[in-house]
Amino acid sequence: MAAIRSYPLAAPLLTDTVLGVQYVENQEPATKQYRISEIVALAEAGITPTPFELPYNAYTALLTQNGASVPNTWGSASGPLTVGVTYQIGSNDGDTTDFTNVGAPDNLVGTFFIATGTTPTSWGVDDNGELSFNEGAPVATVLENTIGNIWIEYGGTGTYFINSTELFTVDKTTVSVDTFGGNGSLSRLIHNTTNNTSSRITLFTSTTTLDNEILLKSRLEIKVYKIQI
Repeated sequence: MAAIRSYPLAAPLLTDTVLGVQYVENQEPATKQYRISEIVALAEAGITPTPFELPYNAYTALLTQNGASVPNTWGSASGPLTVGVTYQIGSNDGDTTDFTNVGAPDNLVGTFFIATGTTPTSWGVDDNGELSFNEGAPVATVLENTIGNIWIEYGGTGTYFINSTELFTVDKTTVSVDTFGGNGSLSRLIHNTTNNTSSRITLFTSTTTLDNEILLKSRLEIKVYKIQI
């Protein structure tokens, strides 16, 4: 028999068993073997959220930004998309494009999305689908996203907008950023709490004044809590 005080030496499996006492009304307590999976199910029953469910949805990304505002367009002959760039659907070729495999939540003209892939399913029956983007908008390496469709726009020198479709619930959203940018000089990355709304979070980068080209894999973390905090 294994010495209880030294077991387990490793993380138990759901199929492992432990000794416990079963209590049934009007019966004597009885010793019984319980599977770990039964104990987990019992602990989770009736609890909302469960002990393993985070109380918030999160968006975490590393942002890199270069240059000033340079509007551009992209079509089927332009080559692959760049993962992490924010695109807007400018033409959907008569509702025949399909950008949903590269991050778009739909194929409607005007929809913004951050590209998660390089090759759309379809540029349309006539290959006339078109995307627009701004070369000065930060590029996002998305580490996690359980919030929903989020995209980034260039708002001016050292000013960038993190956008959503009303997903940043007022009084339940927190924003965390790296204190410094990554261009090797003394610089700052901050978010503006005054102008934040349920659809927009504003970021500023600066040295002594607002400046571009400061973000270099700089962390942005947004949490939208499911309960009042």
